[in-house]
Amino acid sequence: MLASPVLKKPDTDESKRIRLESPILHIGLSVSRLKPFEYVQTTNKVYRLNQEAIAKAFKKQGGRFLDDYIQAINDRQDITNLLKQAFGDEWWNIVDTDGAEMVRNVHTEFTLTLDTEMLTWFKHKQAMQLPFSTLDELIKICQEFAQYQWDYEHDYWNDIQNNPRASGRNLDFNYIREFYEPEKSPYALRLGWGSKMTKTTVDLLFDSEFFTYSTESVYFSFSTKSTIGKNAQ
Repeated sequence: MLASPVLKKPDTDESKRIRLESPILHIGLSVSRLKPFEYVQTTNKVYRLNQEAIAKAFKKQGGRFLDDYIQAINDRQDITNLLKQAFGDEWWNIVDTDGAEMVRNVHTEFTLTLDTEMLTWFKHKQAMQLPFSTLDELIKICQEFAQYQWDYEHDYWNDIQNNPRASGRNLDFNYIREFYEPEKSPYALRLGWGSKMTKTTVDLLFDSEFFTYSTESVYFSFSTKSTIGKNAQ
């Protein structure tokens, strides 16, 4: 009996493994629902703490640090000063004995696949061409858009003046201006939802009076691993 020939689909897919990473720096109204020992609020940022990693790091430091940490939890106290005493002013850069971070970070990976054969199916009535044919070109478009956003926001915050007497509050935007100080965006992609930031679709084509602005956003840096074929890992 003759075996039927097996038709194999040609490798027309290009895949990359994308890794997104970002610290959880601002969690909005949910901060008020956290216990004092679950987060640390500095002048510029709010850090969500990794309690297991902090306990291990305190134990490694020795002395009374771990006991004082447990006592702070029992008493529902802020642990900012304890963290500084044990690890210094930049305590958030310390990792525990296993290498877990002191603050909780966003880490996620996914596979981005481009079916190059399917791309050839798309036609435009006015003969417009797709602006990419490879994943590298697609990622480059994302990076260029992120830079465009960065440039706009850099100019926006440079035009905003500090107001130390705003209804009893001191509105100081110097840190935001420092954040946007680099000319080249250090991030490859920005994801946002419900922040009212000017960022997607046609927003940046409108005059500024047509949209509102908020300061909440999450920036991501990402690394990629290229693979060719169907079974990308």
